[in-house]
Amino acid sequence: MSADIQIVNGDNGFLFRAAGIWMREGKVLMQTDGESGWAFPGGHVQLGETAAQSLKRELSEELGVEVKVGPLLSVSEDAFEWRGVNWQSICLYFEVDANALPHNQIPLAGPSVERGSPITFDWIPISKLEVYETYPASALELLSAPHIRFTSNRSISS
Repeated sequence: MSADIQIVNGDNGFLFRAAGIWMREGKVLMQTDGESGWAFPGGHVQLGETAAQSLKRELSEELGVEVKVGPLLSVSEDAFEWRGVNWQSICLYFEVDANALPHNQIPLAGPSVERGSPITFDWIPISKLEVYETYPASALELLSAPHIRFTSNRSISS
């Protein structure tokens, strides 16, 4: 197993993440660790893999499904505090092709355990996403953008 592209230096850290935007029937698949808000499913990119390969691996590990990773939809630079560390991250958001799976293999809501940490997945109605605490804060914007866009979100002061 390769190492995650992640650097921690005292109270500051950097990570490289890939996430999937997976929509169906007016809902989007999101994940939470129960301690913080909701994020698009995905995870850390590991050394030696592309972001798309990382997303495919993460969804296989966490949901037990093999997906087709579609085109890049967005790039987001984020700064946030999590578990006592001030993080800066770059995340690439890809479309996930739900049509690549038989209907009975599309994951339902429920818990998953990854690296000893529980992760809960849920299909959240896009029309209600604005009432959820999401990471990035621009999650709703990412769903409505017709082209690749770059966002920069800071929830900590510099």
